[in-house]
Amino acid sequence: MATFERSTGPARINRLDRTRQVTVLANLSPGISQGGALDAIGETVAKLKMGPEYKVALAGESKEMRKAFAAYIIVFVTAFLFIYLVLAAQFESWLHPITIFDFAAADTAFRAVLADPVRTVVEHSEFARHPRAVCGGEKERHIAD
Repeated sequence: MATFERSTGPARINRLDRTRQVTVLANLSPGISQGGALDAIGETVAKLKMGPEYKVALAGESKEMRKAFAAYIIVFVTAFLFIYLVLAAQFESWLHPITIFDFAAADTAFRAVLADPVRTVVEHSEFARHPRAVCGGEKERHIAD
């Protein structure tokens, strides 16, 4: 009726909602972001070609990071719509807020181009390389003294 065979198996079987569960814990290597690590894990899991009976789910900080990113997108879209509606009410037109957003996007791009040389000058200035030499060395000056 039955045959018994000696073999090895897990010392303990973890279950979640009556389903077997395997938990994989990991720390990030220096220089690797959490998003990059999650992308690499997703690619590796896709290469395994596991059947539909297997499910991969995030937990801990990774789960919270994904939830926060999804909430950020919802908040950003809601804020954009709210600002659009306020501008439409102020100008009594559905078209004028679009022209304002167009101008704002062009202005932002223009300012970003202008800001890059300024940032480069600040990064390569003497103050950035030797802040103590420019500020007066080890001594601190106080206005009250």
